[in-house]
Amino acid sequence: MPLILFNKPFDVLCQFSAQDGRATLADYLAIPRIYPAGRLDADSEGLMLLTDDGQLQHKIAHPDHKESKTYLVQVEGVKAGQELTGWVMEGDSTVTVKALDDIPIGHKLATSPIRKDDTVIKYGHDIGRAVADIKVGEHCHVHNLKTKRW
Repeated sequence: MPLILFNKPFDVLCQFSAQDGRATLADYLAIPRIYPAGRLDADSEGLMLLTDDGQLQHKIAHPDHKESKTYLVQVEGVKAGQELTGWVMEGDSTVTVKALDDIPIGHKLATSPIRKDDTVIKYGHDIGRAVADIKVGEHCHVHNLKTKRW
């Protein structure tokens, strides 16, 4: 049972079959009979899990087994008080967040509350833990996040 972690590049479809000449997983992976456990939008990049284990893939990807998720959104040029609206593909819903402070370039914005000691996930990868509560609309960086990178 191979488990493959793949860092999907921007503008790559999360499928192996060709579509309109666009890049797919087949352009990067030549391992037979593996399937993605979940999806990332073509205009997203990040860590994906692929497997040949149908039961594991089902448990990870099927809506009946969904775990709640906390999301951060990377933004640039956002000022305190600015209202941001984003589309959430899962559930076809929108989320509106008011920035609590200026968000420096490259920092992330919490779209749901993050409690102290919560694990913070970015692109499906554990990047660290919150060292303080992070409110919706607050930026997330070294002042409230201890990353695993250092």
